[in-house]
Amino acid sequence: MSVFEEQIELVRDDGVKVPAIRVSPDDDAAVRCNGAGVLVVAGEWGLGPEVHERVVMPVAEQGYFVVATDLLYGHRASSASEASVRAQGIDPAGAIDDIAAGLLALKELASGKLGVIGLDRAATIALEAATVLPQIDAIVHIGGEPPGPTVRMSRMRAAVLVTRTEQGAMTKAAYAELVERMRRSKAPLSGHDYPTSEGFFLRPRDGEERDQATIASDRIRDFLTFNLT
Repeated sequence: MSVFEEQIELVRDDGVKVPAIRVSPDDDAAVRCNGAGVLVVAGEWGLGPEVHERVVMPVAEQGYFVVATDLLYGHRASSASEASVRAQGIDPAGAIDDIAAGLLALKELASGKLGVIGLDRAATIALEAATVLPQIDAIVHIGGEPPGPTVRMSRMRAAVLVTRTEQGAMTKAAYAELVERMRRSKAPLSGHDYPTSEGFFLRPRDGEERDQATIASDRIRDFLTFNLT
């Protein structure tokens, strides 16, 4: 399937410019997805080639309009320790402004529903963003913690899919608490546990983790299809 990719800049309401890429599927595929769009937001690792290969391109080839950015403004972490430091420097309020700008750029092409795929720290912030940005119809949370206790999850209206691991930041207890916090919202929430390391989806360590990443990709594809098309 042919896609068209271009470099763009997102412009926030405060004038801050954020580097991003925009990918358009071919017309037939876009029609099959009812003109829906997906914003991909990478966290503390940055928008590296693994995000492009494992998230951006498969989603675009499925037929969605895609805008992809990161919360490091084009920088990339080279190690887990560097990523951890960069995660601590991400401002949630500014990141939500980044997401709002990304959705606005996505609407320039997409005429249908809008989803957000958040990775690592961006997954946490994407959930918070969906409590204040009503244009979001679906959230895929990959890695990262649940939003802090001050975030009013009862305002959530988007369907949510959580991809979590046994030793990840989204523990079983944290996920159970998220279920309770979202119960009043009546927004659909589903989650899957994977017997892998936290970064398996983008950085699988072995063949078993690659197999688990493929299973997760299939589930994300089905979730987007059900909630956006």
